[in-house]
Amino acid sequence: MTPTIQLQLLLATFAGRVGHQQSRAISYLIEENRVLKEQLESSGKRILFTADQRRQLAAKGKPRGRRALEAIATIVTPDTISRWHRRLIAEKWTYPRNNVGRPGVMKEHGIEPAPDRPTSWRTFVRSHAHLIAAADFFTTEVWTARGLVTHYTLFVIDIATRRVHIAGTTTHPTSEWMEQIARNLTDCQDGFLTAKQFLIIDRDALFSPKFKAILGSSGVEILLTAYRAPNMNAFAERFVRSIKSECLSQMVFVGQGSLDRAIAEFVAHYHDERSHQGIGNEIVSGAMPQRIGQIEVKDRLGGLLNYYHRRAA
Repeated sequence: MTPTIQLQLLLATFAGRVGHQQSRAISYLIEENRVLKEQLESSGKRILFTADQRRQLAAKGKPRGRRALEAIATIVTPDTISRWHRRLIAEKWTYPRNNVGRPGVMKEHGIEPAPDRPTSWRTFVRSHAHLIAAADFFTTEVWTARGLVTHYTLFVIDIATRRVHIAGTTTHPTSEWMEQIARNLTDCQDGFLTAKQFLIIDRDALFSPKFKAILGSSGVEILLTAYRAPNMNAFAERFVRSIKSECLSQMVFVGQGSLDRAIAEFVAHYHDERSHQGIGNEIVSGAMPQRIGQIEVKDRLGGLLNYYHRRAA
């Protein structure tokens, strides 16, 4: 037996022994927690957690997954851990509001009242839909070695066809990153904005001056939405609502790879497997549904996304 094989066997034996000891220690702690919980319940006392304790349990417990929690959690249920985790993410984006009262009218920002405008925004978008795209960001919280980290995803949507292009995901949407995204979008060969004349974006500072300049030099005019007017970018806002409510808000992500896979699966489902009322209940990709064959249910992401399909005859 060579020294290398001997060392491997020694390491395997040591690892197995350590793993067995850790398993016994965990089993003891689980049983101890159960006993303490039974004593408190028999005395009529209720376990009260502070806000910090809830956050700590949510941060440690949720990434383990529901199946693991069902085996080891004794003080609270996995559903409670999930609820605390959702609150933990929500608190990260809760900021105090310094301004109160009714927001300023649009005229203060150079937008005249409707009767004085030559055409309405809705009419303009509908009339030029085939020349317009819209872009926006959505954020997702991802567990990493550094803890809970915000990931920014930039996407572009074709107003006429509802086709969506994921431009990129990053934890640091710097000006340099946005410049590269702009070059990709306006690439003369396969850029998503090659045939577009207008791009609707909001006034987020992430849309850097260089990003706008690169698009402008390629013949794409930037259309900025008014302050506090999300309806001016309604198509992008609707996509964010769909991917959040149907996919991202239902999952816990560990590492960017898991987030990228979930986004890719949803976009494939969005393009090829679901109909859209805004385009006459057609499929974005233009695929024609089969008229003959037994109907069956297919799914993505472990059943999170479902759709009906006719089996080929």
